[in-house]
Amino acid sequence: MSDPESSLASINESLSFQYDKKSLLGKGASSTVHKGTFKEEAVAVKRMKEELSDEYKDLLKNIKHENIVLVLCIESYQGSDYIVLELCLASFYQYFKEFEKVTNKFDGLTVVKKDVNQDAVRGLEYLHEQSIVHRDIKPGNILLVQKSSSSEVKAVLADFGLSTKLDDDQFSKTTVDGRGTKAYIPPELLVEDGSKLKFSPQSDIFSMGCVIYFAETDGHHPFDTGDSRGAAIHQNVKDYNPCDFRLLDGKPIASALINKMIQHNRASRPSASEVLQDPYFKEDDPQDTVHVPPQVTEGEEAPQVDTPQDTSEVQDEASILPPEQSVSADGEGHVSIPSPEQSVTDTSYGEQLYAVMSDMSHSLPGYIVDQYIRLLAIINVKCDMKPDWLLSKKFLELYSTHVSNTSPQVAASYVYKILTGLGYEEMDDFSAYLHTEVEIDTKINEELEKITEFRPAVIKVIRGELGPRLGDYQIDRYRMVLTVLCITTFDSNKSFFELFTDLTGNLGKYPLAVSLTIGVLERSGWGDTKKLKPFLLPNFDLNTSYPKIDLCLTVADYYGNMSQRDFSSAKVYTSSLHLNSHNVSNMSRVQFTLLLMERSVIEAGNVSKIEDKVRYPIFFKEYEKRCKGPTKVTAPATNETVVPSLPIQEMKAQATSSQSPSTPTDQPNIFTRVKNFFLPSSKQQAQEVPGTTTQAKEPTPESSNTAPAPTVTSAAKEGTLPAPAPPIAATVPASTPPTAPIVSPPISPTATVPAPVPLPELFPEKGEKEYETKLPEEHVKGIIKDFRVLLMTATEVELRGVLGYLKPLDGRDRIIKSFINGTWIYVGMYGGYSVVVGKSADSKGQQGGLDALIITNKIMEIYKPRYIIAVGICFGMDHSKVNLGDVIVSNFIVDFFNFRKQPESITARKPQPPAGRTLLRFFGETSKFEIKHSDQENPKEVEVHCGPIASTPALVDDPKFKEELREVRPDTLGGEMEGAAILHAASEAHHKVEAIVIKAVGDLADGKKDECRGWKDFASHAAATFVHDKLNIAAPDALK
Repeated sequence: MSDPESSLASINESLSFQYDKKSLLGKGASSTVHKGTFKEEAVAVKRMKEELSDEYKDLLKNIKHENIVLVLCIESYQGSDYIVLELCLASFYQYFKEFEKVTNKFDGLTVVKKDVNQDAVRGLEYLHEQSIVHRDIKPGNILLVQKSSSSEVKAVLADFGLSTKLDDDQFSKTTVDGRGTKAYIPPELLVEDGSKLKFSPQSDIFSMGCVIYFAETDGHHPFDTGDSRGAAIHQNVKDYNPCDFRLLDGKPIASALINKMIQHNRASRPSASEVLQDPYFKEDDPQDTVHVPPQVTEGEEAPQVDTPQDTSEVQDEASILPPEQSVSADGEGHVSIPSPEQSVTDTSYGEQLYAVMSDMSHSLPGYIVDQYIRLLAIINVKCDMKPDWLLSKKFLELYSTHVSNTSPQVAASYVYKILTGLGYEEMDDFSAYLHTEVEIDTKINEELEKITEFRPAVIKVIRGELGPRLGDYQIDRYRMVLTVLCITTFDSNKSFFELFTDLTGNLGKYPLAVSLTIGVLERSGWGDTKKLKPFLLPNFDLNTSYPKIDLCLTVADYYGNMSQRDFSSAKVYTSSLHLNSHNVSNMSRVQFTLLLMERSVIEAGNVSKIEDKVRYPIFFKEYEKRCKGPTKVTAPATNETVVPSLPIQEMKAQATSSQSPSTPTDQPNIFTRVKNFFLPSSKQQAQEVPGTTTQAKEPTPESSNTAPAPTVTSAAKEGTLPAPAPPIAATVPASTPPTAPIVSPPISPTATVPAPVPLPELFPEKGEKEYETKLPEEHVKGIIKDFRVLLMTATEVELRGVLGYLKPLDGRDRIIKSFINGTWIYVGMYGGYSVVVGKSADSKGQQGGLDALIITNKIMEIYKPRYIIAVGICFGMDHSKVNLGDVIVSNFIVDFFNFRKQPESITARKPQPPAGRTLLRFFGETSKFEIKHSDQENPKEVEVHCGPIASTPALVDDPKFKEELREVRPDTLGGEMEGAAILHAASEAHHKVEAIVIKAVGDLADGKKDECRGWKDFASHAAATFVHDKLNIAAPDALK
């Protein structure tokens, strides 16, 4: 290999300019920019990665104007083209959005906002006079330059990679890729038909209007209505949905000009010359002038005359632009890296490196941090880490330990080698901080060769493990989200992996794509995302990061919880009101949601146009409440920002001060207590206090339910868990004409209120009913082989509630009771359906998931039900949400048996499929019903809720333990012992079967179960009544 230093020397000798590869100013997909010299003047040298066309070279050479960046020369060497440009101070983006980062470059200089805006328009006027359109006007392509021998600053246009000559008709045909930067593309170019894309001078005017707004508001966009991401602004431009211009209050002249420049109809926009004649540029405003006084060190006097600023660390048109804020002409954002001090022992260099590490640490996924920790351990670089530390703190602490053992240069070199070796994509310009070669330990290099890089590791999970297991429901919703995000329609035949590839192409960052994917899947009832979790961004929150995606998922859920009949009615009604009776009859729930978004019937934070205030008030209240403020908790970046005057150790202490580990408590936490419940009694007794005995069952098999894996910090503490489906109202007719209902008052957790007593004939004691018991086994199997419904109970009390409504099959005198496959089953009519009834526990000692799983599987070996309904009793989790006697319809089960304890979370170990969609729609449409069996009986009004139910093999009667369960999953309404196992049995069945848990509150798990004895009977009766009434009024084929 040739010596790079000698190679650089030969380049410098062959060209009329010199540049230093180590002084990187910026880098993009098509070029790199270094500091150099030309005729003894400091310049910026742009080395192109691809050969420039002659047309582009001619354009650069021929445009000469004081408000166009000065091109000093264009030369070629060994197949590479070099453009030498004047050095600039900063871009509009840096100056107006990130001034604190470039303040030092403006020492002693004066910037007048209106003047630099006027300069930019003058540069544009010149281009248009030359019949040239820029096609990529944005804050990053307008640069600030110090005027010669003056303290004043002017603006120049830069980056002409998309610029082109106009045709005779004053238009320039363009392509989708040639429209410019996403957030600054005018609306006339946001059309689906690429053949109609025509760029005009007025297209540049629209972009320049957005830039002037950006400057006047210090970094905001006129189409930013709350979501500042480029894709959201892009959609607002397409929909022509500008903000309310509140940020320009007090600036009516500026507001008027910008409004004219960003008119939807390009013919209504002024020309550049007309813009320059606007009163805006004739009005003086002292607030528009910013003078940065020169930096004066102790013992010096401020200079009395203006002096040119040293431009040794400025950049050219490759401006500092975060990737989500700007995309360059060639599709990649430029990133500028300031050159640090050359001496690796200089304290300021160490501080600078720590600042870079601190900033980077907040975006490092767990996969990267874990491998960094593991690899440094190979060379004995270790530090004590607390389990509850954030990833950023772990990374910074280990980096600081490495610095203390070696030097900032060595530690940073290892970071660069490890992260680039792992394929981390945000490290391209980090090498600019490293000025000397550091030899990396061979053991690190050898181990890196064995580790799968970041992107291939993600692809392996997406393509090989997650994609093949997802259902059509999850993939349809994922496709919907991509349609909203990418503003394009995706082929319905595309696989999940192909859709993910499209997403990464749109976002440009794999960690962000992974984070978004996890959020969408977990909002779509898929809980098994743990293998993707190591690759997501820390602190990512779907709701606050992507409000429009939150909106589309929320509305899709709203329609998804409707029956087909109700959904059809809702479509027709909404279409007649808001869509001019557009034909929506064949649209699916996803398609209809997308149409409502496209027509702006629904918008982020506002779903009032489709809200049903009578039947569905809570559903959208939860959404609007979520939209009122961010729930995301971000790392305390302010405490990790380097103050240059602080020593490195003080900065370390400051950076970690707000991340101290939790205060320990003497009380055993939830995980210890749950673990005790799961241990066999012999092992548990060994851990108990001597003299005490505790019985506990063996753990049940690993089960599945629908809850996304909750985390203590991001979920329970931040409140970002999926909201429970609300009570949905529909009146169930009473069997007889109703009298005035007596509504039961809310039952206090401490009150001993007598429970309503079920009628004896509807809550029979054991042995009161007569059964047909002598039928042969094969005969019974023949009778039930086509039955679709299985009702599962656990205890005798639960069975009594169901048997109260069970009637003989048509043509029979008695209910069938048969002992088959080692378990008793009951066969009869329940409402309008032929059903089988099972009971999993013969005694209190058999309550729990293991027996429920075994018995459910045994019954499914006898026949193949399509629907399993677990009916019975639960405890109430939160008295402010549910009362004694209330019925809870589970939209999913929170499984506290099959969990994994991690430093900051409790997560399910297996997928958690949702409650059956058909069953949830069938049973989820009521908020209350009346229990009334005769004209003489006062009706009992019972509330019905729809939400999560916790399932644990522990018999909970401890308010502290219940509170700990509730803290992990605060939206949980109740708890019981068998639901997770029944859902697991359904998910593992060899035929298609849905399951749901419907139970009523029999106690409040507050240590007073005995005082609620009567409420258990009523709760069993209430749940059984609710299920019976629903099955009784339904059409015989409603549950097919």
